[in-house]
Amino acid sequence: MTARSLPDPVDALVAAARTENAPTAAQHQAVLQLLELWLARRGLSPADLDDVCAEAVLRLVRVAKAGELDPERPPGAWLRVVADHLALDVLRRNKRRSGGELSEALSDPRAGDRLAALLDSSAAATDVERALRLSGDANDHEAVRAVASWLSLAEADGEAPSTRQVGERLGVSHMTVQRALRRFGERLSQ
Repeated sequence: MTARSLPDPVDALVAAARTENAPTAAQHQAVLQLLELWLARRGLSPADLDDVCAEAVLRLVRVAKAGELDPERPPGAWLRVVADHLALDVLRRNKRRSGGELSEALSDPRAGDRLAALLDSSAAATDVERALRLSGDANDHEAVRAVASWLSLAEADGEAPSTRQVGERLGVSHMTVQRALRRFGERLSQ
């Protein structure tokens, strides 16, 4: 197992898919659980997490049955890439909002939880997408994760989460979330 691949249950699922016998429910479940652990911190809602995992496993089985997996590469790595792309697609779709004064609010270092409260409704979708792209280009994955998690929590709960809630979800301090949102706000105003 490499750092970029998942452990043996993925190999077992692929091996079963390549034979005339269909993979078992237990094999599917083992891979789904691994994917859920992998994607748990991506900021997806529980329903989106289930959908992304199921779709990624379905695609893996389809590709394995068709003999289209590269035998030189671990199938777990392929699965992780597909799952990451599906999760990113869902996060992009979920963050589409409208409005306009987010960057100003995010520039205030004392704004704390108010910073996050504006994220849901005050930024135009194209501005948020551009700022997320800039954050990704700058390898500021912390900012991307903070924004994605905040949006996911806001959608799931129907209200603006605190930076402390986002921090708990990501396993970081609320101050780390505040700094990440501030950097995101700076990119939003570029």
